[in-house]
Amino acid sequence: MAGQLAGSQLVAFCQCEACSHGFKDYCAIKYGYAAHMQIVPTLLVNGLQGKLHLGYKVDQPEDVITCHSVLLCFWSPTIRKAVYDSDQPVTHIWIDFFQMGARSVFLWKQIVQWCYTGRLLDEFTLSEVTIGRRDDIEALWNAATSLEMYELANYCMRHIIVKYTWGLACLSNPALGLPRHCPYNVYGPYLVFVHNQRGHRFQRLFQFMVDLITARGPLQKQARDRATPGTIWSWATYSTGDMGFAEWIDSLGGITHEYRDGFLPTPYNQWYKYWFPIPPRTPVDVRLWAEIHANTVRLEGPPVALLGTWRQVGLGPLAMDEWEFHRVPN
Repeated sequence: MAGQLAGSQLVAFCQCEACSHGFKDYCAIKYGYAAHMQIVPTLLVNGLQGKLHLGYKVDQPEDVITCHSVLLCFWSPTIRKAVYDSDQPVTHIWIDFFQMGARSVFLWKQIVQWCYTGRLLDEFTLSEVTIGRRDDIEALWNAATSLEMYELANYCMRHIIVKYTWGLACLSNPALGLPRHCPYNVYGPYLVFVHNQRGHRFQRLFQFMVDLITARGPLQKQARDRATPGTIWSWATYSTGDMGFAEWIDSLGGITHEYRDGFLPTPYNQWYKYWFPIPPRTPVDVRLWAEIHANTVRLEGPPVALLGTWRQVGLGPLAMDEWEFHRVPN
């Protein structure tokens, strides 16, 4: 499992405050892993061993991922509220993330993997640093944010920063130039353009993308020299296929523009704009929470299934969209 790996490839490309000053032993990613791997055993030892079955479609029972209820309820206040509001034991939760269909199964797999291990791996390369070759990591950030899993969202943001700093997800060789000269394909920016203009939570990622593209075009000269044909083709296709998207990119300077005043949004002192503030957790607090959770979900009656529907409330930055859950046949 990912959490059993001795080291982290992601640390090598991290630009947190400690890493920026050369102190890799004090890397924020390492500390995050260590804290996560203390929390998980505490929850599993002190909480009930009940499982939640997770999928995207009620009539697709074969596409189901299983996770301990105590873990998912701990990391996701949204799931916790849905489970606690039920007067009968919840065993199944169905969520189709932003109408992505079967792709929601992939997102559930990644969410559950992170719940247990605190890490994510690219399913093709089994590497931490190549996640996001299309728009996987941005979609996962959105899914985590929608479930109020802000630790996972912040972890995804580390991957996003590495993706757009080094270009590894586009198979760019980091030895061929400076990090800021890396290319990146169109899929992540396009997903953010479509999904991240509503609500202050989701606009964190939208603002990152605005800052990134404003700083320099994705295919400015040095980046284009390092880009694969597939990366170049992706921009040519989407820039002509969606005029709204093309106009947005042009308003930020265009695909090939050179650096403007300012810096790429990658150094540690710029992360505060894209980060969710999270209070620290202590083992004692986690143990007490697990015991309370066990008493809360110890219910009588036949098990029930919940279907999540994405409810849009409000407009633009003031939108307060959220998951709304209804019982469905189990």
